[in-house]
Amino acid sequence: MLFFPRARQGIHSRRIASLVAAERAARRRVSRLVAAVPLAAGLAAVGGCGSSTSPKPRIAFAPSTVTLTAVTGGSASGSVAVKNSGGGRLTGLAATVGAYSAGGSGWLTATLASSDAPTTLALVADATTLTAGSYSAVINVSAAGASPPTTALNVTLTVTH
Repeated sequence: MLFFPRARQGIHSRRIASLVAAERAARRRVSRLVAAVPLAAGLAAVGGCGSSTSPKPRIAFAPSTVTLTAVTGGSASGSVAVKNSGGGRLTGLAATVGAYSAGGSGWLTATLASSDAPTTLALVADATTLTAGSYSAVINVSAAGASPPTTALNVTLTVTH
């Protein structure tokens, strides 16, 4: 320990106390800054305040493919669960029959029970004009807010005698 004359010792003591207080205040400021860094990094990861990068809705089917069987001149029906495998809400669903395989068209009807997921997609295959064989079609289910906006469901119809 250093020894100073009594008059100087008081000045130095006050100065040391002042420096210690300043150092403690600086440490508190640094601690607050360090504590704020994960928050700032988290905000940057999600695009900053007010911005959302939550997962978009995603159209999914269960089962993912459908096989129906009908006799010549008859019909077959089935259903598929349509659900959201992403985030948020999946609304505004629509279903259309897209492409048919060669040899038959117009044999499949697809109807959604609701335009909001989860819902059921009812399928009816009309084999009244089809000969025995295998036919396929694609059903496109779409929703404007989904990613991707359209998802295809493959349907196979086997017609027997």
